[in-house]
Amino acid sequence: MVTDDGVPPLSVTNTFTVFVATTNSAPVLPAQLNHTIAELTPLVVTNAATDTDIPANTLTYMLVAPPAGRLSPSRA
Repeated sequence: MVTDDGVPPLSVTNTFTVFVATTNSAPVLPAQLNHTIAELTPLVVTNAATDTDIPANTLTYMLVAPPAGRLSPSRA
């Protein structure tokens, strides 16, 4: 709304629509260190990815290339 300082003061009101396009930023997963462990020893890897989107997207983890004979990606 805008009003002038005339006598009498006059004003006008306009409306408009604002569309905000969202952008999707890639999550960040820090590099993992190499590990050497004894055979049949469990290995626990804690992933701590971050997502800068607001609101943050849900992050999903998957083991893409497991060692032969181990967990398949669908069970990781």
